[in-house]
Amino acid sequence: MIEMAELVHGFHANLPVTLSLLRDFCGVRQFDLVPRAGTPLALPAGATPAAMRLHCDKVIARQVLRDHAWQVEELNFAKAVMPADSPFALVDVGANMGLFSRQFLVQFPNLAQVWAYEPNPDNHALLLHNLAFSPKVQAHRVALSDSEGQADFYEEQDNCGNYSLNSAAMPPEQQFKVARVQTRAVATECLTWHQSGLPLFYKSDTQGFDEKIACALPDSFWPSVKAGILELWRIDKPEHSRERLRAVLDQFPRKIFLRDPRRLLATDEILAFLDSQDRNHHDLGFWRP
Repeated sequence: MIEMAELVHGFHANLPVTLSLLRDFCGVRQFDLVPRAGTPLALPAGATPAAMRLHCDKVIARQVLRDHAWQVEELNFAKAVMPADSPFALVDVGANMGLFSRQFLVQFPNLAQVWAYEPNPDNHALLLHNLAFSPKVQAHRVALSDSEGQADFYEEQDNCGNYSLNSAAMPPEQQFKVARVQTRAVATECLTWHQSGLPLFYKSDTQGFDEKIACALPDSFWPSVKAGILELWRIDKPEHSRERLRAVLDQFPRKIFLRDPRRLLATDEILAFLDSQDRNHHDLGFWRP
């Protein structure tokens, strides 16, 4: 008799093939999932809609089906550095399908406000569905940049999480498409966040555009940030000031790569990490004690 553990292992091992067959041969583009009770993406009892909606891709869907969670190292970092009993707000730049924000809303009852930004219309529609249980969310179908207008937006076909204003984020061996999206100037947008008066958790995951956005934020913004996460890719980047980036990072006395959370980093180490284009990447966590 086959044990349940063996069945689960076999299911997980075959997920990439299963997802490919569902999408490429059965035409499944999206599916609903009710996360298991007690997992990071599961809503409290009675909250609706209980089911999440996901793209049938080979990266995000695979991890969420396996773990009923999304990048828990980011959530664990936030739990270690953010208050559990006083209100704060989340800025989610590159919100994708809303998984990061959903986990924050579930795990932090004291989270008072979420601003989520996602320019891709399909991802944004799923974000609205996945965060519909909370009235705390303001979701914007725009990309944040240093200026207002329109820009080319690059979208990897097999990974709906790899969408970016930066064409260098696209793997050279993979197909991608280009769309036009609305951009909003982050220096103006941040006035709304700042005026809330709440301590902020700032998360930016834009596949190689994060430094550009961070450098466009004014000096007056950063003191309101208690902690945050920047995704740092070693790829070709749009032009930004290295010294400006240094000044931003220097405002936070504690900095780590989430893969090695016990090792504190100096700003020079972080900048040295970026002196390559080998396509490696780390999530940088930073906070004020």
